Amino acid sequence: MEDENSDTAGRHPEEVFAGLATEYGLISKGETISLSLWQYTMAIVELCATIGDQYDHTGLNAGEEIRAVYGEP
Repeated sequence: MEDENSDTAGRHPEEVFAGLATEYGLISKGETISLSLWQYTMAIVELCATIGDQYDHTGLNAGEEIRAVYGEP
């Protein structure tokens, strides 16, 4: 699957998440995210941020931990 959302620097979060929702068939291209989908997305962001909050400058990789916890079953 093409990862058009890999470069998110400077993009507004709604644009990034709408792109993902479109890619996965949750909304049509150009459609905005519903309030319930936005709240669901923010809940996932919070789950991931909770893991990331445990990391500091120790050289550990929060991204790998997030993938280990919430990655593919």
